[in-house]
Order: sequence, then C-alpha cells, then structure tokens
Amino acid sequence: MFGEGLDGYFVDPEKATGKNYDWDLKNLNGLATDFMGTLRAAAGNRTLGVTSHYLAKSTWPSLPWAAFFEEADVLLPQSYWRSTAGTIGHGIQADNYRVGIQRWTSAGGDPAKIMPMAGELGTSKPSEINEYVQAARAAGKSQLHFYAWQPNVSQAVWNRVAEANVDDVPMVQAAE
Repeated sequence: MFGEGLDGYFVDPEKATGKNYDWDLKNLNGLATDFMGTLRAAAGNRTLGVTSHYLAKSTWPSLPWAAFFEEADVLLPQSYWRSTAGTIGHGIQADNYRVGIQRWTSAGGDPAKIMPMAGELGTSKPSEINEYVQAARAAGKSQLHFYAWQPNVSQAVWNRVAEANVDDVPMVQAAE
C-alpha cells in the first residue's frame, strides 16, 4: 500500500469482548510488542501511530498500553467530547484534552508524543473546534488531529478544521 500513497500505520487497540481482536486481556504484552515491531519494520521511517480511548487504563486496564506505545511515533488519545452515542466525559473540549494527556502519560505514553485527537466531527460544532484548538495551544502542542467517519460533517465544521492552526502555522491531519 505504500506504493499507493499510504503514509504510515495507525493502530486502534480496544476492548471487543468475545472477538479475536479484543486487546483488553491479560498476558498480551508479548503479542502487542511483536505486532508493533512488525509494523515498525514495515513502516520504516513512515509514521506509526496509536489511537484508542482517551481514558486508557481507566477504561481498559488489561490492554498492553506500554507495548503499543513503545514503537509509536505519535500517540492519539480519542479525546472526543461528544459522539453519536452522546456526551463523553464532561463534554468540555479542554477537559477531555487534558485528561487524555494525563491518562495516556499514566499508561506509559511519552508526553511529547501525545497529541489528543478531536472527534467525532459529525457531532461537533465550529465553536467546539475553536475550543479544541485553544486546548492544544494551552498544552503547548504543535499538531492538530481530527477524526470523522460520519458522512454528515457540516461544511461549517470542515471550514473550521481547514482554518485550524497552532502557533499560526496550520498543522492539520484529518482521518476519515
């Protein structure tokens, strides 16, 4: 896929009770280390990132967080404030941003690599994107990351994402 323009790999380990991709099980450190080592070798100098629930061990205590973090270039806690399922945390962008950094650091993540991700964009408002940008600035982050999977992201939100920047330098990455 690199020949087709793939820039790197992003993995999203989560709990999936009863599924063969449930990472919130005891004794998976070795498997996670091997998995990430295989991706690191394949990616070479391309980006290797990890994304998952912003509460990390508080939500999934058996997931081998440190093993996933070890080879990663960027760590993307899903610090969403709302989703199609409803409000997340207190529904406050800056609070979820700070909590994502704290929880991922506590789970073994390097704070310099942690860049909380905004989303779900289909449930977001332009003013909330502004608050997310301010939270990134307050945390001294140089990157912005967004997530959208729904086809119903408003044009106003897309416009605000396109305008978003930290330190007056646009640094936007949107995943869809």
